[in-house]
Amino acid sequence: MDRKYLVSNIGIGDLIFFCCSIILNHKITDTIEVKLSKNTLKEYRENSTDYEVFCKEYIKHFLSDYTVNFLSEDTPTNYNWELEPDLYDKIFQNNLVIDKIKDKLNLKNDDYKDCIVIFTKIRDLHSSLFSMISEDFFNYINQSNKKVILLGEKEIKYSNEYSIHGKEKIYSIYERCINNIQKDKLIDLTIDIYEFNNFSLNSILNDINIINNSSETYVFGGGGFFCLSLFTGKLKSLTNNEYKVHFHSKYNQYIVSNTNEFIKNIQDS
Repeated sequence: MDRKYLVSNIGIGDLIFFCCSIILNHKITDTIEVKLSKNTLKEYRENSTDYEVFCKEYIKHFLSDYTVNFLSEDTPTNYNWELEPDLYDKIFQNNLVIDKIKDKLNLKNDDYKDCIVIFTKIRDLHSSLFSMISEDFFNYINQSNKKVILLGEKEIKYSNEYSIHGKEKIYSIYERCINNIQKDKLIDLTIDIYEFNNFSLNSILNDINIINNSSETYVFGGGGFFCLSLFTGKLKSLTNNEYKVHFHSKYNQYIVSNTNEFIKNIQDS
């Protein structure tokens, strides 16, 4: 399969699905030729060289069984890779793909095994919907006998892509978590703010390893860690209806788009 891929969607969620599509469509003897879109880097990633390096390391990590060749900017491509709706079904109905990705997430045991993880950044879920379930959610968390790990950002930097979506669709629940979860339960592993120049493969893998070792993980809405958490079997989420249709499956039964259903799920836990 002589494809030279142009990849324009370069978020960490997009790229994990790109890696899955390679596993689905290529033999491990194939050389995978990839060009990351410079236009996307300029428009949405502040033309960050560090972020481009991160993307390449990330792809190589998940496709370590393959030879991956990154093409220069002036090299022509013949295949524009896009996220197609049927790709998700193909992935989550294929145990080989799930196992290959999960193997790359399961790095080691850590000191935080069997905790509840809450990811503080929410995207693609209107803030009013989180407010509707927040009291029941925090009550459930406080009644649990488990420690609670906070991952993600304390604050959101609203520039480029984030400014387009706005503060009702991309926001942090860090302060709500700090103010509503019992202090003796909390393990705060958040960072102040994400910058494209401080993305690193090690930090992403460290966070997803904590998620993989959790008893349950809450990533609301969508985003990169929502997509990575899909492979852990630990994800519980209130999300939008489009994501629910794509990602609710036997492997991910606790992805819902109805607030009452989410509340029922946690009450029945």
